[in-house]
Amino acid sequence: MANTWLVFDVSYLAYRALYTTGDLSHEGVNTGVVFGMFQTVMGLQDRFGTDQIAWCFDAGHQKRSQVWSKYKTNRKPSKDDDELRQARGLLREQLGLLRTKYLPFVGFPNVFWQDGYEADDMIASVCEHMPRGDLAVIVSSDHDMYQLLSNDRVIMFNPQKKQTITQDSFGREHGIDPTLWADVLAIAGCVGDGVEGVKGVGEVTAVKFLTGRLKSTTKAFVSITRNEDAWRRNLFLTRLPFRGTRKCELKSAQFDSSLWDKLLERLGMKSLIGRNRHGRDSET
Repeated sequence: MANTWLVFDVSYLAYRALYTTGDLSHEGVNTGVVFGMFQTVMGLQDRFGTDQIAWCFDAGHQKRSQVWSKYKTNRKPSKDDDELRQARGLLREQLGLLRTKYLPFVGFPNVFWQDGYEADDMIASVCEHMPRGDLAVIVSSDHDMYQLLSNDRVIMFNPQKKQTITQDSFGREHGIDPTLWADVLAIAGCVGDGVEGVKGVGEVTAVKFLTGRLKSTTKAFVSITRNEDAWRRNLFLTRLPFRGTRKCELKSAQFDSSLWDKLLERLGMKSLIGRNRHGRDSET
């Protein structure tokens, strides 16, 4: 029987929760980020009717930094940005507990991370090695993962916008096949990741170039062709998964919803108890 998998970009969910319920704690333990994440998770289990979940964690970006020393250096907090440092510390603390204690307690078998690699790489590997006939629903707003879209295998869902993105809807909006999206990012660059593309060329122009709709007489066309070696090197950064990413194979599991409730009670999340109705005890 085919499965629908919720494939979570855990950092994305955590940052969303940080700014909504991040201040919550229970008996001296910070719980707000995890609480907000669990709210989202349970809602998505109901929406997509599944208890099959893959949790994909960031574990640094050293591998990409070895290729491009400026990779994500623009995201480092300044010496005076104490608020950002505290927020990141709060995230690290709760995500560490989520990965090493909370998820193992509930019994999730699909918890993926790899030192020096990002959640994007884990997600790409999950999608690449997913059982035939199964569907992955990537829960994230990260545009980098558009390249993974495939109508019969991979879609994306943005909880903030309540928006589902498929290969077809992406193609209609952007005018290019998702398989070429990594090339678009390599040419146009990515400010958020510190990837330097061809100067003066944005995503729309990159799409026109890759689809043969950019006139060879334009300044942009000349710039892209003259800098082909540089943007092709960028593909090492933009294409998912990054080289050396481990094989992430999914294991199907049926969960006892009472374990969810025990964990929620322990963490003081009483408002969520009984909401998970996809475990094997859900009818009792």
